Amino acid sequence: MPHTFAEYEHMIRNGIPLGKTSKSSPGRKHRIGIDLAEALKVFGDTDLATMWLERARWGDGPITCPLPVCGGTRVSRTKRLDMPYRCKDCRNWFSLKTETSMANSKLSFDKWLLAIYLDLTNLKGVSSMKLCRDLDLCQRTAWFTLQRVREAFMSDEPPPEFALGGEFQLDEAYFGGLEANRHFIDRIPGGQGGANMMIVISITQVASGKMWVDIIPDTRADTIAETVDRIIPRGAALYTDDGQHYHRIQMERHPVNHNLGEYVRIVDLANGMQRMATTNTVESGWSMFRRSFHGIHHKMSPKYLRRYAKTFSGRWNIRPLNTEEQMRHVIHGMIGRELSYDILTEDNGLPSGGGPNGAYHPERRIRYNGELDDYILQE
Repeated sequence: MPHTFAEYEHMIRNGIPLGKTSKSSPGRKHRIGIDLAEALKVFGDTDLATMWLERARWGDGPITCPLPVCGGTRVSRTKRLDMPYRCKDCRNWFSLKTETSMANSKLSFDKWLLAIYLDLTNLKGVSSMKLCRDLDLCQRTAWFTLQRVREAFMSDEPPPEFALGGEFQLDEAYFGGLEANRHFIDRIPGGQGGANMMIVISITQVASGKMWVDIIPDTRADTIAETVDRIIPRGAALYTDDGQHYHRIQMERHPVNHNLGEYVRIVDLANGMQRMATTNTVESGWSMFRRSFHGIHHKMSPKYLRRYAKTFSGRWNIRPLNTEEQMRHVIHGMIGRELSYDILTEDNGLPSGGGPNGAYHPERRIRYNGELDDYILQE
């Protein structure tokens, strides 16, 4: 491993990959990983971080004006620290943050790259409380920084591998507190265990292991069928559990009955091939996401749950890549996705999870009106 600034500068400018394989460690040994010590040497240095980010964005090609109306390549370097590039075509100044979710941020590039590194190298993510201590930021800045990083994964489109068809697994998961664990005045009258929960649907392609997730309002048969028809191509085979809300899916479907202890079984597909029907892959993703929910963040409010779910699936999908490739993937995903704090925190119709109206369905909660024995139901 290099030790000097000049050696790292040579590697970055010539596109030599950073990191090394860890053949003695468990997990995906073929990946080239960057350990924390090397990350601090490269990404923790402002000059090296700027060099790395410049190459990650433009590669071996010329510096390109990021403004959508221009895109010119006649760019000169300036002495301005905030806007070090000037386009000779549109005569505008810009920086590496321009037209990205880092725009208008006062954080230096070393803080940005270390935040991306720490978030990506943990499949379950990193909390804002942990990041604020690691990078010497206030908690609000750390939270906003992570949300801007998550913007790179906020795509509604499924992974491109889905277009190839094949076999898919489908399942939903519920996130939120159980009614039985709530105070009496916060319970939904007649509500069951998941009455106050958000629903996340996940579709996984078996061959590639790629995952697509999103929030759905309910698990009605029409809602599930519409989602499946939009995401999974025609002619694919679908594996689910034996839930009754799957009966309107118009494609080849093979359920497994978990209530009978059945988790894997051999099925005959329409093309005459035999495959194993199971939902184990998609449920493996759920197990990791739940660990992220309970072990890292402890709370994902309804207002931002979709962002956490999309980010988890994005990290899941780029796991096979080397650490440096994962970081470049995020940098390119941040391009064209400017995000201000006001837009991020604006009302989206979902509660934040805090305060007197913090429930998932605040209009359905029982409220105490100030009298000792007088409870009312808000309509």
